[in-house]
Amino acid sequence: MDPPTPYGEELVVEVASPKRTETETWREHVYTAEENGIRHEIQQRVWRRGRGEETEADLRAEWRAERDARLDDR
Repeated sequence: MDPPTPYGEELVVEVASPKRTETETWREHVYTAEENGIRHEIQQRVWRRGRGEETEADLRAEWRAERDARLDDR
């Protein structure tokens, strides 16, 4: 499974109790088209959607991915 995508931003999770606090910081690896073209395309599409800048092509690609996943589950 691919890691979650916080849109290229650092993700900080802090858990606190009365006696102690734990903090974990994580930053997603940003793929280049040369390194992993498919993952790069997905990252860019998800980031555009998260910013409200998705295109018709992005929506089509998401629809196809969801359809393919449903078909694979059969």
